[in-house]
Order: sequence, then structure tokens, then C-alpha cells
Amino acid sequence: MTAHISEQLKKIEWPAPRAWKVAFHAIDDALAARLLTRRVPATASSQPRLLNLGCGPVRYPDWINADFCTFGWIIRGFSPPEWVMDATKPWKCPDNYWDGIFTEHVLEHFSYKDAIFAIGECYRTLKPSAWLRISVPDIEKFIGLEPVMAKYQRRPVAVSVAAQHFGHRSVWDPSLMMEVAAERGFTNI
Repeated sequence: MTAHISEQLKKIEWPAPRAWKVAFHAIDDALAARLLTRRVPATASSQPRLLNLGCGPVRYPDWINADFCTFGWIIRGFSPPEWVMDATKPWKCPDNYWDGIFTEHVLEHFSYKDAIFAIGECYRTLKPSAWLRISVPDIEKFIGLEPVMAKYQRRPVAVSVAAQHFGHRSVWDPSLMMEVAAERGFTNI
């Protein structure tokens, strides 16, 4: 049985990136951050100011679609979002600016420290009566799915896949997300 577990673990282990790839991406990220990052674009004063944070290729009309952008994106033909920014750094955006912020499958790609910072920036930049909608994978639901758990012989393996697959750097459940949001200042969660 141990050999079978070892074989299963080997299949989900991701190789370390080559040093040149790490260096290339670090330079690309630094150059893009310096040259492409800009202030939040202006919006029509008659429209609610809505932010799609971490938009990727999903762009909503009449929203400010925001994400990071690298030269690699541009070379591959992706158009930069309206607001090129790094959500893990101080946002170039005034306080009390947004009427609503939507972020879907973004925060789990940040470390806890960076995710907490981004939630704090959401709070700082939202108007007092505004809303925030966060969607992240729920680790408790994942663990509770019998078909998923049956795929792995041990619970730690399933949790590891959920936590590290697709570049995830943090895992969340509703109570943790609500606690962090409350600590950042949010109410009516």
C-alpha cells in the first residue's frame, strides 16, 4: 500500500521551475510593473464605479477591469486590462472610490499576507455603502466531495492538491474569509 501512495504522490508533485524561467519572469514582472502599472482610469460620473479585480480574460462592459499585465501577455496577444495594477501592492486609487468590487478566483493565488493586504485595499477604496463580492474555492466543500476524496487514498494528499494545484498559495473557507474581512473593517458580512 505504501508504494501505491508513493506513486500517487509522485504524480502530483510539480517540478521546480528552471532558474532561467524564474529570472525571466522576475525581470518581466519588474519591467511590466514599472512601465505598465498606472492609476485607476476615470469613469463616467453617472455610472456606478465597479471594479472587476483580477479580471484575466473576463472583461465586463461598463466596469473597470483590473489585473496585472506582463510583456509576456502582450507578446502572446492578450490585451492589457483597463487598469494594470498589482493587487498585492498599494493601489493607485483614492479612498472611498468604488461602488462595488468583484473578485473571483484571485485571492487563493496570493499568500495569506498578500490576500489580507488586498482585502484591506478593497475596504480602503470602497465607498461606505458599497459592496464586495469575493469568490474563492471553499476548502471544506472540496474535502467533503466524496468523488474527489475517493480519487486520493489519504486526506492530506487531497488537501495538498486543493492547496497547491493551479498555483494556489492559500486556501479558504467561509469562516476564515469572514474573519479576515471583519479584521480589515468590513461589517454585514
